[in-house]
Amino acid sequence: MASREMAIIGMGFVFLLMVVPLTSNALPGGHHGEHINAYGDDRGYDLVLFVLQVTNPRDKEKGPYLTIFGLWAEYLQNGGPPETEYVIYKGYKDCLENRRITFNYGMLDPYLRERLHEIWPTRRDGSYPTDRAFWLHEVEQHGSCMADIFTRGEQYLQKAKELYEQIGIGQVLGPEGRWSPTIEFNTEDLLGAIGTERRPLLECEGNHLVRILFCYSKHWVIKPCLPTYPDPARDCPDRISYVLPQQQ
Repeated sequence: MASREMAIIGMGFVFLLMVVPLTSNALPGGHHGEHINAYGDDRGYDLVLFVLQVTNPRDKEKGPYLTIFGLWAEYLQNGGPPETEYVIYKGYKDCLENRRITFNYGMLDPYLRERLHEIWPTRRDGSYPTDRAFWLHEVEQHGSCMADIFTRGEQYLQKAKELYEQIGIGQVLGPEGRWSPTIEFNTEDLLGAIGTERRPLLECEGNHLVRILFCYSKHWVIKPCLPTYPDPARDCPDRISYVLPQQQ
């Protein structure tokens, strides 16, 4: 009897060894393989990027000179330190159709709507003729990929506004900021003014700053962005300035 029980236990142990490896590397959202979550959240997408861009303000005297470029989920294609010196950021696109979140423009708070017109206007290329159409695109394309955080598009847009105001970029770059357009300054001075605990990624065209990328965990804790591969076309030199598009 004892030998039969031992045989059954042994068969069960072998079964576990066979099953567990098949399931341990499966990642939610359709990603399979080895990539880590740099900020310690559940697997799937690794972080949230909040990106600001230098832009033509609608009010050229008051600004803002940096507006929201986007808010979206990212995963690290090749893992991250200490496994790799640099990381590859990849936009998270494995969003199931049934995870689309809804957006009702009429449900936007009037103040939020007015503020978004200032800080997250539609693209300059005319691909979306109105802010309303552009916001709908952003909600469907990117907000839906964070359906584990947001249930409605209005929440997604509200969070973007909150992040913008928490960063306070207008105190650093803008009509009332430390540096005005065309004034050259040290890149490290800009990073220090933004905050060492934030440590964003900067993108430049030549010596002109064009975008600032901030990294967040899914719980909206801002983190230093992990270093990405050097890109001569987008890396910023030691001294930079920013130029409004109409000044170029």
